[in-house]
Amino acid sequence: MIPHCGERKRHLIAQFPVLYPTREVVRTALRGTAMYGLSWFDAHLWAHAEVYGVAEILSEDFEHGRHYGSVRVVDPFKTASGVHELPALYATQPTTRARGTLAQRR
Repeated sequence: MIPHCGERKRHLIAQFPVLYPTREVVRTALRGTAMYGLSWFDAHLWAHAEVYGVAEILSEDFEHGRHYGSVRVVDPFKTASGVHELPALYATQPTTRARGTLAQRR
């Protein structure tokens, strides 16, 4: 066991907001399965992004470049040959992050 492991976990959790499922997230996930044919797991991932205002998901499980509602999906494993780069959804300058808020919001 790593010494101070509990302390490291608390420090990591304090750095990033935890997004818990709510009724709205579950309803949105149900809508995602019906509207987009997403699997239950993928629908939950998308629903969290949709409800909490995350503009972009990095995933190889969705269609590269497609918008699902207000969320765009980028496949980070697409090769450069034959695939054009998608334009950024946000400024390329580093963002400052307020404690308890998401860095990339709509």
